[in-house]
Amino acid sequence: KQHVEWHDDRGQLHTYDFLPGMLRASLIANGGKLSRFDLDLVNADSADVAASHVQLHLRQDPNVDGLDLYATAANVYIAPQLKPAFGPSLKRFRVDALVSPGTSFNAALSGGQDWRAAAENWRTRHGGVLVNNLALTWGKLDIDGKGALAVDAQHRPIGSLKLRIGNWRALVQRAQRNGRMGGDNRGLASGLLAIAQHTQGNGMPLDTALSFQNGIVFVG
Repeated sequence: KQHVEWHDDRGQLHTYDFLPGMLRASLIANGGKLSRFDLDLVNADSADVAASHVQLHLRQDPNVDGLDLYATAANVYIAPQLKPAFGPSLKRFRVDALVSPGTSFNAALSGGQDWRAAAENWRTRHGGVLVNNLALTWGKLDIDGKGALAVDAQHRPIGSLKLRIGNWRALVQRAQRNGRMGGDNRGLASGLLAIAQHTQGNGMPLDTALSFQNGIVFVG
Protein backbone atom coordinates (compact mmCIF):
# COMPACT_ATOMS: atom_id res chain seq x y z
CA LYS A 1 0.00 0.00 0.00
CA GLN A 2 1.27 3.46 -0.94
CA HIS A 3 0.53 6.65 0.97
CA VAL A 4 0.94 10.11 -0.59
CA GLU A 5 0.66 13.47 1.18
CA TRP A 6 0.78 16.99 -0.23
CA HIS A 7 -0.21 20.54 0.64
CA ASP A 8 -2.24 22.73 -1.71
CA ASP A 9 -1.57 26.42 -2.33
CA ARG A 10 -3.51 27.27 0.84
CA GLY A 11 -1.38 24.96 2.94
CA GLN A 12 -4.14 22.40 3.46
CA LEU A 13 -2.95 18.81 3.80
CA HIS A 14 -4.29 16.17 1.37
CA THR A 15 -3.67 12.42 1.38
CA TYR A 16 -4.12 9.61 -1.12
CA ASP A 17 -3.82 5.88 -0.35
CA PHE A 18 -3.67 3.30 -3.12
CA LEU A 19 -2.55 -0.27 -3.77
CA PRO A 20 -0.54 -0.58 -7.02
CA GLY A 21 -0.34 -3.68 -9.13
CA MET A 22 2.99 -2.38 -10.40
CA LEU A 23 4.81 0.88 -9.70
CA ARG A 24 8.09 1.90 -11.30
CA ALA A 25 9.86 5.25 -11.15
CA SER A 26 13.26 6.54 -12.24
CA LEU A 27 15.09 9.84 -12.26
CA ILE A 28 18.21 11.42 -13.69
CA ALA A 29 20.06 14.19 -11.87
CA ASN A 30 22.39 16.57 -13.69
CA GLY A 31 24.33 19.39 -12.07
CA GLY A 32 22.73 18.80 -8.69
CA LYS A 33 19.12 19.00 -9.88
CA LEU A 34 16.52 16.74 -11.39
CA SER A 35 16.71 16.66 -15.18
CA ARG A 36 14.34 13.78 -15.90
CA PHE A 37 11.64 11.89 -14.02
CA ASP A 38 9.55 8.94 -15.22
CA LEU A 39 6.72 7.13 -13.45
CA ASP A 40 4.72 4.12 -14.61
CA LEU A 41 1.77 2.89 -12.51
CA VAL A 42 -0.38 -0.11 -13.41
CA ASN A 43 -3.66 -1.10 -11.74
CA ALA A 44 -3.87 1.47 -8.97
CA ASP A 45 -6.65 0.38 -6.61
CA SER A 46 -8.20 2.99 -4.31
CA ALA A 47 -11.58 3.80 -2.84
CA ASP A 48 -11.20 7.41 -4.04
CA VAL A 49 -9.50 7.33 -7.44
CA ALA A 50 -8.47 4.13 -9.24
CA ALA A 51 -6.86 3.63 -12.66
CA SER A 52 -5.66 0.81 -14.89
CA HIS A 53 -2.59 2.74 -16.11
CA VAL A 54 -0.94 6.07 -15.32
CA GLN A 55 2.26 7.49 -16.81
CA LEU A 56 4.14 10.69 -16.02
CA HIS A 57 7.25 11.90 -17.81
CA LEU A 58 9.08 15.16 -17.07
CA ARG A 59 12.40 16.25 -18.54
CA GLN A 60 14.44 19.34 -19.26
CA ASP A 61 14.01 20.21 -22.92
CA PRO A 62 17.38 19.89 -24.70
CA ASN A 63 16.73 22.77 -27.10
CA VAL A 64 14.86 25.50 -25.19
CA ASP A 65 14.48 26.79 -21.61
CA GLY A 66 11.54 24.58 -20.77
CA LEU A 67 10.28 21.38 -19.19
CA ASP A 68 8.67 18.75 -21.40
CA LEU A 69 5.62 17.25 -19.70
CA TYR A 70 3.81 14.14 -20.91
CA ALA A 71 1.11 12.46 -18.84
CA THR A 72 -1.50 9.80 -19.57
CA ALA A 73 -4.19 7.98 -17.64
CA ALA A 74 -6.51 5.17 -18.71
CA ASN A 75 -9.71 3.77 -17.25
CA VAL A 76 -9.83 6.07 -14.25
CA TYR A 77 -12.64 5.61 -11.73
CA ILE A 78 -13.53 8.61 -9.54
CA ALA A 79 -15.65 7.94 -6.46
CA PRO A 80 -19.10 9.58 -6.61
CA GLN A 81 -18.56 11.32 -3.26
CA LEU A 82 -15.84 13.37 -4.95
CA LYS A 83 -18.55 14.73 -7.25
CA PRO A 84 -16.78 14.22 -10.60
CA ALA A 85 -18.04 16.77 -13.12
CA PHE A 86 -18.86 14.33 -15.93
CA GLY A 87 -19.38 11.07 -14.09
CA PRO A 88 -17.12 8.51 -12.40
CA SER A 89 -15.54 7.06 -15.55
CA LEU A 90 -12.61 8.85 -17.19
CA LYS A 91 -11.61 6.49 -19.99
CA ARG A 92 -8.60 8.39 -21.29
CA PHE A 93 -6.51 11.43 -20.49
CA ARG A 94 -3.40 12.60 -22.30
CA VAL A 95 -1.47 15.86 -22.23
CA ASP A 96 1.73 16.72 -24.09
CA ALA A 97 3.02 20.16 -23.08
CA LEU A 98 6.03 22.44 -22.72
CA VAL A 99 6.33 24.46 -19.49
CA SER A 100 8.60 27.49 -19.85
CA PRO A 101 10.84 29.02 -18.66
CA GLY A 102 12.10 25.79 -17.19
CA THR A 103 14.80 27.54 -15.16
CA SER A 104 12.02 28.93 -12.96
CA PHE A 105 11.94 25.51 -11.29
CA ASN A 106 15.69 25.05 -10.79
CA ALA A 107 15.56 25.62 -7.03
CA ALA A 108 12.67 23.15 -6.64
CA LEU A 109 14.34 20.54 -8.83
CA SER A 110 17.48 20.76 -6.70
CA GLY A 111 15.47 20.33 -3.49
CA GLY A 112 15.87 23.90 -2.25
CA GLN A 113 12.34 25.23 -2.78
CA ASP A 114 8.78 23.93 -2.52
CA TRP A 115 6.51 23.72 -5.54
CA ARG A 116 4.35 26.70 -4.54
CA ALA A 117 7.31 29.08 -4.44
CA ALA A 118 8.64 27.64 -7.70
CA ALA A 119 5.25 28.07 -9.39
CA GLU A 120 5.06 31.69 -8.24
CA ASN A 121 8.58 32.30 -9.55
CA TRP A 122 7.47 30.82 -12.87
CA ARG A 123 4.39 33.07 -12.96
CA THR A 124 6.30 36.28 -12.21
CA ARG A 125 8.71 35.41 -15.02
CA HIS A 126 5.75 35.40 -17.44
CA GLY A 127 5.72 31.62 -17.51
CA GLY A 128 3.43 29.74 -19.82
CA VAL A 129 2.34 26.27 -20.85
CA LEU A 130 2.29 25.36 -24.53
CA VAL A 131 -0.24 22.54 -24.84
CA ASN A 132 0.79 20.56 -27.90
CA ASN A 133 -1.94 17.98 -27.44
CA LEU A 134 -4.79 17.42 -25.00
CA ALA A 135 -7.12 14.42 -25.17
CA LEU A 136 -9.93 13.57 -22.78
CA THR A 137 -12.76 11.04 -22.78
CA TRP A 138 -14.82 11.50 -19.62
CA GLY A 139 -18.24 9.93 -19.47
CA LYS A 140 -19.91 10.82 -22.76
CA LEU A 141 -17.65 13.82 -23.30
CA ASP A 142 -14.85 13.48 -25.87
CA ILE A 143 -12.30 16.33 -26.31
CA ASP A 144 -9.12 16.84 -28.33
CA GLY A 145 -7.27 20.14 -28.39
CA LYS A 146 -4.18 22.32 -28.14
CA GLY A 147 -3.32 25.87 -27.10
CA ALA A 148 -1.38 28.03 -24.66
CA LEU A 149 -2.10 28.90 -21.04
CA ALA A 150 -0.60 31.03 -18.26
CA VAL A 151 -1.65 32.38 -14.85
CA ASP A 152 -2.46 35.98 -13.93
CA ALA A 153 -1.60 37.88 -10.73
CA GLN A 154 -4.74 36.49 -9.03
CA HIS A 155 -3.66 32.95 -9.98
CA ARG A 156 -6.45 32.64 -12.52
CA PRO A 157 -5.87 30.90 -15.87
CA ILE A 158 -5.37 33.05 -18.95
CA GLY A 159 -4.95 31.95 -22.53
CA SER A 160 -6.85 29.86 -25.02
CA LEU A 161 -7.42 26.26 -26.08
CA LYS A 162 -8.66 25.22 -29.51
CA LEU A 163 -10.93 22.22 -28.99
CA ARG A 164 -12.79 19.61 -30.99
CA ILE A 165 -15.63 18.37 -28.81
CA GLY A 166 -17.40 15.14 -29.62
CA ASN A 167 -20.87 14.47 -28.20
CA TRP A 168 -21.07 18.12 -27.10
CA ARG A 169 -24.81 17.76 -26.49
CA ALA A 170 -24.03 15.63 -23.41
CA LEU A 171 -21.85 18.46 -22.07
CA VAL A 172 -24.58 21.05 -22.46
CA GLN A 173 -27.31 18.81 -21.08
CA ARG A 174 -25.26 17.93 -17.99
CA ALA A 175 -24.44 21.61 -17.41
CA GLN A 176 -28.14 22.41 -17.59
CA ARG A 177 -29.02 19.65 -15.11
CA ASN A 178 -26.35 20.87 -12.69
CA GLY A 179 -27.60 24.44 -12.89
CA ARG A 180 -24.35 25.72 -14.40
CA MET A 181 -26.18 27.36 -17.27
CA GLY A 182 -29.20 28.65 -15.38
CA GLY A 183 -30.17 32.10 -14.19
CA ASP A 184 -28.44 34.92 -16.00
CA ASN A 185 -26.53 32.38 -18.11
CA ARG A 186 -29.60 30.49 -19.31
CA GLY A 187 -29.06 31.72 -22.84
CA LEU A 188 -25.58 30.24 -23.05
CA ALA A 189 -26.86 26.67 -23.30
CA SER A 190 -29.43 27.34 -26.02
CA GLY A 191 -26.99 29.63 -27.83
CA LEU A 192 -24.26 27.00 -27.89
CA LEU A 193 -26.73 24.40 -29.14
CA ALA A 194 -27.94 26.71 -31.92
CA ILE A 195 -24.42 27.69 -33.04
CA ALA A 196 -23.20 24.11 -33.09
CA GLN A 197 -26.20 22.83 -35.01
CA HIS A 198 -26.06 25.70 -37.51
CA THR A 199 -22.33 25.52 -38.20
CA GLN A 200 -21.62 21.80 -38.06
CA GLY A 201 -24.90 19.94 -38.09
CA ASN A 202 -26.64 17.88 -35.49
CA GLY A 203 -24.39 15.20 -34.01
CA MET A 204 -21.17 16.43 -35.65
CA PRO A 205 -18.08 17.33 -33.56
CA LEU A 206 -17.91 20.95 -32.47
CA ASP A 207 -14.75 22.94 -33.27
CA THR A 208 -14.49 25.85 -30.87
CA ALA A 209 -12.13 27.82 -28.64
CA LEU A 210 -12.12 28.01 -24.87
CA SER A 211 -10.53 31.27 -23.67
CA PHE A 212 -9.71 32.47 -20.15
CA GLN A 213 -9.35 36.09 -19.11
CA ASN A 214 -10.01 38.03 -15.87
CA GLY A 215 -11.59 34.98 -14.26
CA ILE A 216 -14.10 34.61 -17.09
CA VAL A 217 -14.39 31.68 -19.52
CA PHE A 218 -15.32 32.52 -23.11
CA VAL A 219 -16.57 29.91 -25.57
CA GLY A 220 -16.45 30.37 -29.34
